[in-house]
Amino acid sequence: MEEVRIEELLATINELLEKKDYRGLKKELAEIYPMDIAEIFEEMSEENCVILFRLLHKDLAAEVFSYLTANQRKSIVSAIH
Repeated sequence: MEEVRIEELLATINELLEKKDYRGLKKELAEIYPMDIAEIFEEMSEENCVILFRLLHKDLAAEVFSYLTANQRKSIVSAIH
């Protein structure tokens, strides 16, 4: 995806996280391609990645998980347990 678009999405997601607007985050994430969500995760803190991952619909979460790095996967699995 275009770098500018990822930066815009990241800014929107960070703003929603700051406001703790989880309903808005869930809606925003549902509109983004799984590969792009994985790319956004690369730019976020581990804590925020876990929050976002938990907001994903089960099917979308599974697809996003497949695009994550091994370290990102370990972090998410550890945090969820």
